Amino acid sequence: MEKYFKINRMHSETVTDRATTFITSRGCPAPCVFCSIHTVWGYKYRVRSPENVLEKLEELVSRYGVKEILFEDDNLTLQRSRAEKIFDGMAERKLNLKGSVPNRVAVYTLDKKIA
Repeated sequence: MEKYFKINRMHSETVTDRATTFITSRGCPAPCVFCSIHTVWGYKYRVRSPENVLEKLEELVSRYGVKEILFEDDNLTLQRSRAEKIFDGMAERKLNLKGSVPNRVAVYTLDKKIA
């Protein structure tokens, strides 16, 4: 991981030098005409459980000193309850991570609690 931190070649701006990418889900069933992800993953939406995501995030923080996560999901908030469990779990476990979503989130999934 130290070599990756040193290279620091993300496709999005990062705030810290201890940043890494992370995927919690892939694919998206939405029929957006502008999106090219369907040619890569199709329309099937596959997810990791919130508990699995939180365990891996804890490992990144404790083992590698990660301070920032770039969630590379095609649509991180598609399943609102799942996204809430992940975000709430990050707060409860005091992971203290900066985060960004360089790919996208669907605007129709956002409200004050998620945003």
